[in-house]
Amino acid sequence: MNEKELKKQVNELRHEIDGREKEVKVLYSEIEVHRNGAVELKLQIDQAKESIKSSLEEAKLFLSKRDELNKEVAELKKKRKKISDKLRKLGEEIKAKKMKRDELNSKARGTREILGKLYQEKLAKILEGDIPLIDEIRLFDRIFEIEDRLDVVGKADELHTKISKEYEKIQKLNKTFDGVCKKIKSLAEESQESHERAMQIYHGVDDLRERSKQDHGKIKEKYEQINPLRDKVTALKQDIRVLREKLTPLNEELKSFKKQRDDRRRVEDTTKAKEKLQKKGRVSIDDLRVLLESGEISFE
Repeated sequence: MNEKELKKQVNELRHEIDGREKEVKVLYSEIEVHRNGAVELKLQIDQAKESIKSSLEEAKLFLSKRDELNKEVAELKKKRKKISDKLRKLGEEIKAKKMKRDELNSKARGTREILGKLYQEKLAKILEGDIPLIDEIRLFDRIFEIEDRLDVVGKADELHTKISKEYEKIQKLNKTFDGVCKKIKSLAEESQESHERAMQIYHGVDDLRERSKQDHGKIKEKYEQINPLRDKVTALKQDIRVLREKLTPLNEELKSFKKQRDDRRRVEDTTKAKEKLQKKGRVSIDDLRVLLESGEISFE
C-alpha cells in the first residue's frame, strides 16, 4: 500500500472515530438530562419525606389536643348528668310537695287571711254576743274546725315556702347546667376543629406519599431510559477501541513514510548545501544549519 492509499484509509478511520465520539457525546448529553431529572425527582422525594415527618408531628399535636379536650368534655358531661339528676330529683320532690300543698289547700278551703277573718268573726260572736247555748256550741265547733283548717293552711304555706326555696335551687342549678352545656359545646367544637385539622394534615400526607410513589416510578423510568443509552455508549466505545487499534499500525506506517521522505529531503538539502559551499565558499544560515545537522562541517 502506497502512502496515498494509506492516508486515505487513515482519514477514513479517523472520520469513523470522530463520528462515533460525537455519538458518544450526544448520548452522554441525553444521559445527563435523564440523570439530572432523576436527581431532581430524588430531591423532591427527600423534601416530601421531611414534609411528611413534620406534618405527622403536627397532626400528632392536634390529636393530642383533641384527646385532652375530649377528656374535659367527658368530665363535664359527668358533672352535667349529676346536675340533671339533681334537677330531676328536685322536680319530682316539688311535684310531690305541690300535690300535697294543693291537697291541703283543698282541705283548708280558704286562705289564711280569709280563714283568719272568719275565725275572728266567730270568736267575736262568742265573746261579745249573748247567744243560746246550742248556737254557742255550734260556734265553738265551727271555731275548732276553722283552727284545724288554719293549721292545714299553715302546713300548706310551709310547703309552699319549701317549694319556693327549691325553685330557687332549681334556678341556680339550671344556670350552672347551662354554663356546663355551653362549656361542653365550646370544648366539643374546639375538639372537632383539632380533629378536622389533623385529618386535613393526614390527607395532605397521603397526597405527598402518592406523589412520592409517582416520583419513584418516574426515577425508575429515567434509569430504564439511561441503561440502553449506556449500552450504546459501551458499544460505541468498543467500536472506537477497535478502530484505534486498526489506526495505530497505519499511523506507524505513515510515520515511516514521513521519516523516509524527511531522510531523502535531508540528503538532498545536504548535497545542495555542500555544492553551494564548494562553489561559492559561503552558504546561507539555513544551509549552514543543514550542514551542521548532517555533520558535514563542525566548529570544533
